Amino acid sequence: MNWRAAIKGGIRLILISIFVLNWACIMPSIVDAAVIYRPGYTVVMANERLTVFATDKNGNLTHRWYDTAKDAWTGWVPFKDGTITSAPAVVMANERLTVFATDKNGNLTHRWYDTAKDAWTGWVPFKDGTITSAPAVVMANERLTVFATDKNGNLTHRWYDTAKDAWTGWVPFKDGTITSAPAVVMANERLTVFATDKNGNLTHRWYDTAKDAWTGWVPFKDGTITSAPAVVMANERLTVFATDKNGNLTHRWYDTAKDAWTGWVPFKDGTITSAPAVVMANERLTVFATDKNGNLTHRWYDTAKDAWTGWVILR
Repeated sequence: MNWRAAIKGGIRLILISIFVLNWACIMPSIVDAAVIYRPGYTVVMANERLTVFATDKNGNLTHRWYDTAKDAWTGWVPFKDGTITSAPAVVMANERLTVFATDKNGNLTHRWYDTAKDAWTGWVPFKDGTITSAPAVVMANERLTVFATDKNGNLTHRWYDTAKDAWTGWVPFKDGTITSAPAVVMANERLTVFATDKNGNLTHRWYDTAKDAWTGWVPFKDGTITSAPAVVMANERLTVFATDKNGNLTHRWYDTAKDAWTGWVPFKDGTITSAPAVVMANERLTVFATDKNGNLTHRWYDTAKDAWTGWVILR
């Protein structure tokens, strides 16, 4: 994949989401054993199309999109050419849509939409080290970077080195373990990674440009979560979503007026069984998740009513 061209050509859209919950990311001491959590989703607005990606029950990448001509969602359309074992992550760069995931051997793998052929490529794995979570991907500071959790529970990352026209190997952070897939966002000129720590707290770290170094983990010790987080910068607000111990969607945001984070604010109108995914598209902030019956469901912020809708199932 010619990332040099993609990066130098400019980025039309950066999805910062996700994502996502791998089967191994649940903390049994916190989650009721009767609750079955599923891998989450990733969602992107690209080429004027809102698309949701997921892993189906057969381990295939699958996707569905909003058909504007029909004003309706399509059904699921799977890729049946190789299984994956995590939720996917997706990024759009220079009109190239690329999906990352973890394959059955624990390797990071990826595929992209080849516009010249008007078709998707097959999976192309990185065979230089295993990961144990779904990946998260971001284009920031002219660098395409993938984050994941390694076999030791450390956050690890790799990036595309434009000078060498090649990917680096995995570079781990060995200063504290996490128990979920990471989520990453570029907001307010700061690259920040969020995850769930071993105590079930949301934790985060960021790249300190003044010191040209990463900070250590800084946890929020005011309430546990049971999924990987999802994060978005929308309407001038940085917001983190997750699933709480009761199975409710919950969220918190950075209050710029107070220069501080709010506490967790749950939605108590229906449980979900996956990590959430979030996207800002068509001037609408929308959250996707799996409901207790295994259906994709979503809700959005209704700006006209200045309130969130309830859950609306996509069958």
